[in-house]
Amino acid sequence: MLGKLLKYELKATGRLLLPLYGVLLLFSVINRIFFAVDRSTAIMESFFAQLVMNLTIFVYGVVVAAVFVVTFFVLIQRFYKNLLSDEGYLMFTLPVKTSQLIWAKCLSAAILVFATSLVCVLSVFLMVLNSDVIRELSREFTEIARNLPEYREITSLGAQCVLLGLVSSFVSAIAFIMQSYLAMALGQLANKHRAAWSVLAFVGISVVLSTLGITSLSNNFFGALSSPALESMTYSRLLWAVFGSVIVTQLVETAIFYFPAEWILRKRLNLE
Repeated sequence: MLGKLLKYELKATGRLLLPLYGVLLLFSVINRIFFAVDRSTAIMESFFAQLVMNLTIFVYGVVVAAVFVVTFFVLIQRFYKNLLSDEGYLMFTLPVKTSQLIWAKCLSAAILVFATSLVCVLSVFLMVLNSDVIRELSREFTEIARNLPEYREITSLGAQCVLLGLVSSFVSAIAFIMQSYLAMALGQLANKHRAAWSVLAFVGISVVLSTLGITSLSNNFFGALSSPALESMTYSRLLWAVFGSVIVTQLVETAIFYFPAEWILRKRLNLE
């Protein structure tokens, strides 16, 4: 059932964000065309051409900001509207557990944040990549392939870094989203001004975690390691230790946020 809920959430959010993704990539292509045109040509020297180019760059920046704002709004709005407003009467009558409803929202929101970030990165590549850059990258990859034994360790470390970075970013997104859900769950306990109470709850949770030192678990991990221990670690193990401590910290925070939120929605839900 969780898979069906997740599929439904992705379809619903995709209808809102896919058009924005398309607009973002479109303006990336338009800016790429302007960048490819020789600035010394008569066309590009005209005031109108310069105005249009500057305008498209400005619109691109506005669209990037809008994509992130809408993404954040959607992940908040979908949870609040579906579970904490009048729609909650219908959602909580479905033959699914409260935990499945929460995780369907959370995972779809995390995937949404991830997709938005990837689309923005892709849009940047579309603007800056040209024949010279592609030729240089091709030459570098050819050189690495020709001397693979010498670059094997570096390539392996790079691949591990990218993989662990992606996992760490995804888990961090889940922790942030779950914190937002807990704040909204606490805010709905109030009869009035729920949005304001939710914001205060989010800030309060952050302050409490910082005071208790939960967010510095990764720093404590490295503080426990002595200098000889660090010196004896290989680059690969050190890389896994760095990202592993961050991932464990985010998982601990996710658990701290999830269990109270699930209990509130299951036992203390107030839809009035």
